[in-house]
Amino acid sequence: MPSLSRERLLPPVAAGVLIWSVAVLRLGVDAALGGRSALAAVLPSLPPLLYWLALLPLILRLGAALPLRRDRLGRTLTGHLASGAVLAGVYATLMTGVLPRAWEAVLPWSRWPASSWEIRFQFGLLSYGCVLAWGYVHEYFTAVRARDLAVARLETELVQAQLRALKAQLQPHFLFNTLHAITVLIRRDADAAIAMVLRLSDLLRLTLVDAERQEAPLADELQFLRLYLEIEQTRFRERLRVVWSVPAELERAAVPTLLLQPLVENAIRHGIEASPAGGRVAISAERAADRLRLRVANDGTGLRPAHGRPGVGLAAVRGRLAKLYGEAHAFALEAAAGGEVVATVEVPWRPFTPEPRHA
Repeated sequence: MPSLSRERLLPPVAAGVLIWSVAVLRLGVDAALGGRSALAAVLPSLPPLLYWLALLPLILRLGAALPLRRDRLGRTLTGHLASGAVLAGVYATLMTGVLPRAWEAVLPWSRWPASSWEIRFQFGLLSYGCVLAWGYVHEYFTAVRARDLAVARLETELVQAQLRALKAQLQPHFLFNTLHAITVLIRRDADAAIAMVLRLSDLLRLTLVDAERQEAPLADELQFLRLYLEIEQTRFRERLRVVWSVPAELERAAVPTLLLQPLVENAIRHGIEASPAGGRVAISAERAADRLRLRVANDGTGLRPAHGRPGVGLAAVRGRLAKLYGEAHAFALEAAAGGEVVATVEVPWRPFTPEPRHA
């Protein structure tokens, strides 16, 4: 049964007081214009207000106990007709029989207004119905709001689960490719392979820190990317050149975790690795109004048909961007002047705010 919270009780109380205030104002003005005492005219209007305010919690609880459901509609209507008739009958009896005699004995200077039992009974039924209607309206909208909140919570949990799945898909893909590179390197340079394993352990440590978070400051992503590029430069040596162009003031921007690494991996795999002479990978960031634009460019072999079939890394990046930002993001992989291939990501600009940790 719903509790009688302030939100549930306050509107009918406020409505009753407002109606009573309007009635009091009218009675006072009429009495003053007629040369009668305004106080004597107003005082008899107070007991009906107090009666129905006192019964307000009872009526609301009756409404909760007798809900408007199709399978029990007859029982509900019968119960409310009986309850309303009893409370309205008590009200009419008090206002036409008991209170007038007591009022004239205690306050002989204030005349109790004459009215019939039938009129008071009808007013009582109307008052009961108004309070009951409010209770049902409040209960309905409370249930709708609770259902909407539950749906929104489920949608959020679904998106988070999908993001975790996409991120989990990306991490083994990256680890497999790195281990493959180490396997190749072991055969020709054991010391370099050992150095790569040490760097890989640093990378894995970073992926385990706040593994559940979907966003991180750009500075953390750059630190992760530098470790990854150190591993790749161990493989390619002078064939891989890296150019950075990231202003320090942008490093506090929020970006998806593991965003840049698959873009750089794609540039190396389809550009640098495929070119005997190697090439250059350029990582840049800039702010454009309320957007953060990130670019990864390579000048290896140009845009080839293989780029049109996104692998696991790029597919996971696209999926996470769509889930995190919806239509508020952009992603493009295209050829640029001079044979470059440029991957561009745009996300909303905002400073990274760590989520509160829960015990």
